[in-house]
Amino acid sequence: MSEKSFWEKASVEDVIIVLLWAGMLLSFSIALMTGYSLYVSDAIGFIGLSAVTIIAYLKRSFLLPSLVILLFFGMLNIASFLYFINLTIAFSSFGTGITPGIQLYSLALFFVLALFRRPILIQWLKETAGISNEKRVGSFDKAVKFYKTKFEKLSEQELVRTSKLDLTEEARQALTEVFNERRRQVGEDSTNLIERKE
Repeated sequence: MSEKSFWEKASVEDVIIVLLWAGMLLSFSIALMTGYSLYVSDAIGFIGLSAVTIIAYLKRSFLLPSLVILLFFGMLNIASFLYFINLTIAFSSFGTGITPGIQLYSLALFFVLALFRRPILIQWLKETAGISNEKRVGSFDKAVKFYKTKFEKLSEQELVRTSKLDLTEEARQALTEVFNERRRQVGEDSTNLIERKE
């Protein structure tokens, strides 16, 4: 039984790395033959692609995220892989050797990667959104606690006056809690005392 070739056992990430190296080597070869100066974005592309290639051999579990980051910088033309074939839609140049724009070569490779790794990328997005929601909830609770500490020092009349102001959602929640705690002490529920300002 014959051993499988590289192309038969290669993952989509491996194929994309090979295509990026092919574009980069083509750019560097033409630059050497024509005496053309390369840009900072070409150096960033070379360093980034070298790092991703090393990751591919040493730590495969980090390959997909590192490749996504590299292609993201490539799409913005911060990292360049195929300069001499005009596949960049440039917005402007700041004289830094980096021309912000949309690099179609990296964009196309990112779409290929997204097509083959769609379930994993969707899971990442969901997890990232979940972390953001947790942070938001934590931030909301912290703000409520802050306002509650301030409102607990106010008299009943001051609380009523404060409830008529234009308050943030956190402040209104804190005010409601303070009202309810005070009313509970005398056996009343004040939820209806605080009308949400329209």
